[in-house]
Amino acid sequence: MNILFVSEHYKHNVQGGGEINLALLCEALAEQGHGVHVLTSGKKCIEKINGVTVYCTVKTGAVDTVFGNIQRSVVFPRSLLNAIHELLQKQPFDVIHFVGSTLQAAPSVRKLTSTPLVATVESFLALCPKGDFLCGESVDVSKWSFLKFILCLLQSQEIGKLNNKWHLRYNPLFLVSAYRRFITMKKGLFSVHPIAISQFVQGLLEQFYGIQSTVVPNFIDVDEFQRVEPALRTEHKPVVLYLGSLT
Repeated sequence: MNILFVSEHYKHNVQGGGEINLALLCEALAEQGHGVHVLTSGKKCIEKINGVTVYCTVKTGAVDTVFGNIQRSVVFPRSLLNAIHELLQKQPFDVIHFVGSTLQAAPSVRKLTSTPLVATVESFLALCPKGDFLCGESVDVSKWSFLKFILCLLQSQEIGKLNNKWHLRYNPLFLVSAYRRFITMKKGLFSVHPIAISQFVQGLLEQFYGIQSTVVPNFIDVDEFQRVEPALRTEHKPVVLYLGSLT
């Protein structure tokens, strides 16, 4: 198969588990003899990495700054669609696989090609405009509206990877931009077959939108881990270490 993965970031710019999972998946498929291509952001280049052809032609911004997120809102969607359109003119693909924020391009890509589209839903951005469902007890997060989003931010310490400071909380341009991203991501779900990274995410897709999905958990390289005896023990209670985002 000739497969195109579309991701805002890849292994040269890891933002979280999504990029690690994607690299492991792509390189495993390449080892099996598939033609694997990744369209992503970065310094403009086309290179081969462990059997995977990587196109760093998409423009975006930093995820942890206000200016970077403005760039992502304004520049990224158009740049992403142009890059996909250019690749489709050069060669055919058997499947196009969107990852994370690139899901927003799916409705437009559906109009360009009959190629099957799938998407890994590895975050809550298509389910919650804030991205983490942490909104306080007074906000019903089962159905979103722009008003509920504003009420949510008034009670929140953060939005995405940004501190929710006053110049964001009371900035109409930022509020509209963030909510618009949620709407476009939500629309994208109806143009693809979703792949949920857990049964929990699968349940949310069905509960919120009535969408059926396939569960494929994130991959890890088991060779990097060893079974070790716990160093911390107590007489009566187990010691638990949690590593991850609080969402």
